[in-house]
Amino acid sequence: MAAGLGCGTGNLNLNSIESLSQDAAVHLIKRSGAPSLDGLTNVSLDVVKILAQKKGELSLGGLISIGDDAALELSKLRSTLRLHGLEDLSDKAAEHLSSHRVSNSDDLLFLSIPKPRESLFEIFSKHEGNLMLGIGSRPFSFRKEDTRTIEPKEAEWITKHKGKVTIQWVDALKDSALQILKVCPSIEGVDYNSIEILKETSKELKRKGT
Repeated sequence: MAAGLGCGTGNLNLNSIESLSQDAAVHLIKRSGAPSLDGLTNVSLDVVKILAQKKGELSLGGLISIGDDAALELSKLRSTLRLHGLEDLSDKAAEHLSSHRVSNSDDLLFLSIPKPRESLFEIFSKHEGNLMLGIGSRPFSFRKEDTRTIEPKEAEWITKHKGKVTIQWVDALKDSALQILKVCPSIEGVDYNSIEILKETSKELKRKGT
């Protein structure tokens, strides 16, 4: 089976795979097309080093955490990288990922910020290119105390990013944060017409995963 992964062309859905060996990874990166490996909840550093050599898009949306060394390796990928299932992200790992660059203007870095904090937004303001940020971690919650929001200082950091930023999953903002984001033409994804407006004087709502 491992050898067969490298055969053929086109995208390949491997979301049912729950583990990936080094041998399979070596064959997989030879395939032309974008492999989706969202079924993997963790991978070894040795496998990550191999996957980072892939010439093309890589989706690891099932990973719930990523170590600093693994983040450094994945930052070397020169195409779309999807890490939108993270439930934990250290500042050091974020620094490595912020250095991710692409060779195609259509490619992007898509990751979740599971525990929003100002330091992460400051770090990712230094990223260049297309950036997609999922605020909070999955699965979605409909509890009031799990409101997904960005604080005004965090919003200010986002506006400093060089390139398009798409914000996903935010459902509430303070008006000051909304105004900061709304006037920045490079920021997309927020439905300003339907989003809940929080009181400026209210304490920051509990965020899911914190």
